[in-house]
Amino acid sequence: MLKFKITAKDEGKRLDIVIAEHLKTSRSYVKFLIDNDYVKINSLKGKPSYKVIVGDQIVATIPIKQETLESDINVPIIYKNKDFAIYNKPWGMSVHPNESRKPRSEVMLTDIINRDFPKIKDRVERMGIVHRLDKNTSGLIIVSLNNKFSLFIKDQFKLHEIKKTYKALVLGKIKPEKGIIDAPIVRSGSLEGRMTISSENEGRIAKTNYKVDKYLSDRKNKYSLLSVYPKTGRTHQIRVHLSSIGHPIVGDKLYGYDKNNAKRQLLHAEGVEFTNLES
Repeated sequence: MLKFKITAKDEGKRLDIVIAEHLKTSRSYVKFLIDNDYVKINSLKGKPSYKVIVGDQIVATIPIKQETLESDINVPIIYKNKDFAIYNKPWGMSVHPNESRKPRSEVMLTDIINRDFPKIKDRVERMGIVHRLDKNTSGLIIVSLNNKFSLFIKDQFKLHEIKKTYKALVLGKIKPEKGIIDAPIVRSGSLEGRMTISSENEGRIAKTNYKVDKYLSDRKNKYSLLSVYPKTGRTHQIRVHLSSIGHPIVGDKLYGYDKNNAKRQLLHAEGVEFTNLES
């Protein structure tokens, strides 16, 4: 994404010329960006011929090009057969686009799946993505490669037969060393994209088991390294539950603790256990 304000040296120039100079690209490509709503000027759609003035805010979202996907972007596949593949998703990568029609400039897991398994291209989001991980959570994610397995594995998720294990580093020394967090979760009425514990038991049932692997500390804080076993699969469940008992995940900017400048959210999907279609 390119974001800048117009200064005196560019005042009076055409919008397409200014952006072309900043991107070091052709005006024809900039026209494509503007015509397809990849460029906003002061949060509004611009025109190539618009003469910019000092203070104009320019935002240009650069769409993904195919050559980007064919580069050295690598998401490891740790296992695959004819029915499914298991990817080890890195933190910072979204699984799929959100419902917004806004142009995007980042590679998502669905792009990688389309590249790696072209036979299911255009069906990935409907068939292949059978569960999700938050953008800033790393770890294992199952991808279905055919409709039969997709229906089969979705039934296991509905019946809570999938066993998932996460590792989490949280703030503070959790006591007891083993526990169950049983608290319904609802969407927050005040903050978009945020979940919260329902105080009136109106949310969806959510249960999370945890076990302390190790206690750690630095000069400022104490921490607990946990194995976490969600028994249900609610949005942001582990993050909400651990934050609700006063032990937010380190690096979680939405639910708790980011004061130690962690480079990432320290939550990793370490294991997933399910029944194979051929079993």
